[in-house]
Amino acid sequence: MELAILASLVLAPPVITLLLRSNGVLVFLSVCLGSVLATYVAGDASSVISGASRSGALVTMQWTQLGLLVVPVLCTVLLTRKKLKGFKLLLGFVAAIAAGALLALLGVQYLSSALQDSIYESTAWHELNNLETAVILTGATITFLYLTVTRWRPEGDKKHK
Repeated sequence: MELAILASLVLAPPVITLLLRSNGVLVFLSVCLGSVLATYVAGDASSVISGASRSGALVTMQWTQLGLLVVPVLCTVLLTRKKLKGFKLLLGFVAAIAAGALLALLGVQYLSSALQDSIYESTAWHELNNLETAVILTGATITFLYLTVTRWRPEGDKKHK
């Protein structure tokens, strides 16, 4: 069970990004956005939700944080579908792999404590956790490379070329 959850968090972004030809660089950035939202907005959002919910405050907070982490990723994948091809799609796919790994690294902490414990004991988690710095640096480097390759160039006067 825990391996399936971990694998789905890691593999869903790159697979869906590749199938829909979405912008994987923006998916990586949306995981970063989701992390900021889950850290700084979840407390207020959770208190609003817990007022309308019957579940406990801790459960509401965990689900709110997980939702705030995942929803920007889903929106980005859907809003950028069918936008890339060729070299940009390849760069985006590499960034989406980093996004999936980062999503797993950040998302596991918002699961229930029993599920967290079983995931933390797995060898797959230890391998992924050891790659944390490499995942972040790869995603950041690919994002910078993508922005460099696709930078906007003003159109000059075409007569003087």
